Amino acid sequence: MSRVAHIRRDIAAIEQQLCSIEAEKQQAREALDVLSAKRRLLEARRTALDAQATPVHWLPSELLLDIFVAFLQADASAPVTLELSVRPITVSLVCRQWRSLALSTSSLWFRIPVHTRPMILFLSRSQETMLELAFLQTPVFDVSSWDATHLSLRPYVPRVRSIRWRMTGGKSRDMLNKLMTSDVPLCALQVIDICGPAQQRRLQFWAVERYVWMNNTTLPALEELRLTAAMALSKPPVRFPRLRILQLDHRDLRLSVLYQLLQCTPNLKTLVLVDIVPRLDFAIRSIPARLGDRPRIQWAWASTSQPRIYRDVPVLACLEHLDWSFAPPADAWLLFLLLDTPNLRSLALCLNTGLSRWPRYTGYDPSNPDPAIQDSIPVCLSSLRELDVQCIDDEALRYVFHKLHFPSLTKLHITYLPPLRARCELPRLPRHESMFREPRLHTVTDLKLSHFTLDIDETKTMLRYMPALTHLTFLDCPQAAGVVCALSGGTCDNRHVNPLNIWICPRLEVFRVVDVPDLRFRCLRGMLHARFHGSRAPGSCLTTPSKQGPRVPGSSSPRVVKPLRRRLRDDDLSSADGSTSSPSSRAGATIGWNPYASMRPSLLRIVCVEGCRRVSEIEAMSLGDEFPSLRVKWEA
Repeated sequence: MSRVAHIRRDIAAIEQQLCSIEAEKQQAREALDVLSAKRRLLEARRTALDAQATPVHWLPSELLLDIFVAFLQADASAPVTLELSVRPITVSLVCRQWRSLALSTSSLWFRIPVHTRPMILFLSRSQETMLELAFLQTPVFDVSSWDATHLSLRPYVPRVRSIRWRMTGGKSRDMLNKLMTSDVPLCALQVIDICGPAQQRRLQFWAVERYVWMNNTTLPALEELRLTAAMALSKPPVRFPRLRILQLDHRDLRLSVLYQLLQCTPNLKTLVLVDIVPRLDFAIRSIPARLGDRPRIQWAWASTSQPRIYRDVPVLACLEHLDWSFAPPADAWLLFLLLDTPNLRSLALCLNTGLSRWPRYTGYDPSNPDPAIQDSIPVCLSSLRELDVQCIDDEALRYVFHKLHFPSLTKLHITYLPPLRARCELPRLPRHESMFREPRLHTVTDLKLSHFTLDIDETKTMLRYMPALTHLTFLDCPQAAGVVCALSGGTCDNRHVNPLNIWICPRLEVFRVVDVPDLRFRCLRGMLHARFHGSRAPGSCLTTPSKQGPRVPGSSSPRVVKPLRRRLRDDDLSSADGSTSSPSSRAGATIGWNPYASMRPSLLRIVCVEGCRRVSEIEAMSLGDEFPSLRVKWEA
């Protein structure tokens, strides 16, 4: 028994040692856990310090939000895509700080990709933010039906600010129709942008034409309406009191449809016709007016079975800007005869080829105008201030202005659009008298010529018709160097001496030349030097009567400088004393401008030289030192 007891004591001692070892092991585990926790804390602290070493993590939350908003906003010319719509998710996956900031900012989740998997997520995170519904053509569709999508969107309809439709399927059109014809009013809707499929540009977009405006009669906040490859409804029962921008792009658009749409937009300010010419599908007539007034133009449906009921053309009293591409040059004036735009201030035309004509169905034939319509020519755009014309051939410029009159024009830009992929010789700018019906543009202060080969004599004549010019720009115009010399009153051969003290563009203040390969520094400096000294010379008025004046030195032209006509000059002086004169005696006079006085040129304030390889930066900057009042800008 003593042996068994001894063994049991040994076992008990071993058990006691094992227990002590387990206790020490537990203590070691706890110490290891403490050390591991300390390690994790130190690693997190090190990671935070490493992050703080990067300047991007120093940005405050307000600045980060501004960056996020700029990242989410679409460019005006860029299409709305799925990648653009899910950018908030991209931002939230960068880091913990960005995710927390993105999830707490509801304004980042405003663009809802309709009928996609993230749609419900975006709706829940948008909270009370105004929404933009994006119907996109994408394979990442939701597995649920379109009816379920409509039910999900229905509670958020009052917060819809914008609708952009880019789909082609019939179910998506039905979804759009349900949304627009819903009994829930779209009282906050400001933008509608509908773009049909490119392959159906010549077909009627029946979803828009049949349903979009049918039952929803509450669009009080709509400000922009853009229809691409979509035909507008023939009789929209909805008035758009706040609509400011209307853009139409459909090659089969009829003028009667445009009329009925414009009648619902009393406050329209901008009209954009993209690559279309509205087809004439009615008859028009002109009603003679009283002496001195413009004849009234009326239109009526060209029906053979019923009597025609003529109506006055729409009056767009608030329209200020018109942008029209694919315009027929010879018939562009007809649009301003068929649309009364008394307050039009800005006009941008992109012309078709010179031989293109206005398409028609019935009624008026532009190529054979009615004699009564001829009484309305020229069409006077009395409020027009800015005119920007682009052409693809120089022949179009010989037709587009012949039946238009611009008595208040201040800014004129003429641009030739060269082919994109093929190099070609730039055409010559047509003669000024061959372009304008009334060549005397005495109110123009800003002229820009782009991508034309300039004839020196014809360009000088053109500039003489614009005595009030203060801003002049030549962009990629070969032979413009000779015109620069002409601004000095002389040439490089006679060292820019102006013996007759006759100046072209005497009020010129800002001169800009871009990509003019033949411009030399001595031409530019000679012009500035001559005008600088001419501005300090005493002005005088030539009064010597003679039948033949002196020839211009250095000129090979047989033309002579004719003397002033004393009678018209005396009429100007007598009118200044308070006497009156007949309108015929003042036909050549211009208010605020005396063409018979020898004026001193004004000092140029700004000269910009860009892309002229024969003028170095050092030479251009030296002009600022020579003429202290001149500010010079040079770019390679």
